[in-house]
Amino acid sequence: QKIAIIACEGRFALEDYNEAMQKIKLTPSKIEHNTTNGKNATTVSMKIDVEINMDVQIASASAPEATIEINWSNLDAPTISRVVVALTSRTDIDIVSLSWGWEEDLRYPDAVALLSERFSILGNMKPFYCSSGDRGAAGKLTANDGKQHAMMPASFHGVIACGGTQIQNEYPDIVETVWNDGEGISAGAILPR
Repeated sequence: QKIAIIACEGRFALEDYNEAMQKIKLTPSKIEHNTTNGKNATTVSMKIDVEINMDVQIASASAPEATIEINWSNLDAPTISRVVVALTSRTDIDIVSLSWGWEEDLRYPDAVALLSERFSILGNMKPFYCSSGDRGAAGKLTANDGKQHAMMPASFHGVIACGGTQIQNEYPDIVETVWNDGEGISAGAILPR
């Protein structure tokens, strides 16, 4: 089994990963890097680095026998689209994961349309898990319209959105609430006909 993780920039630290696996008493998975569309950064960016390292650790703990392939990408629609197209055509990938998201507003309709098409094709071919975004149902919208929003690509058809919580307060007084009332769909999603 092979899990492909799309990493939008960041730095994966093998020594940290091995230490984490040792602490939870699991054998580290085989890690591969696909650098066709990006590369493992050499500088530290704490938020992004934590994100990619957690993705790999969670995938390894969930499927200890699987090979984890980190597919590096720059953080722009055309590059991410190329990564998604490449993963769609590969038969050796069983699951795809992306814990990154973007506003689903239509300031960039061409990019939204391109990513929606690509992610939907991939999601219909193999399980594709995406983060529903930071800040729960509020997302990171530039204009707060008061509606529930999942970040794209989690709001696209054919993908499995993971998350859907609203975080309030700061550590250690965090309050997390599942937003499972209403229609169960993001306000920006295009409904199927």
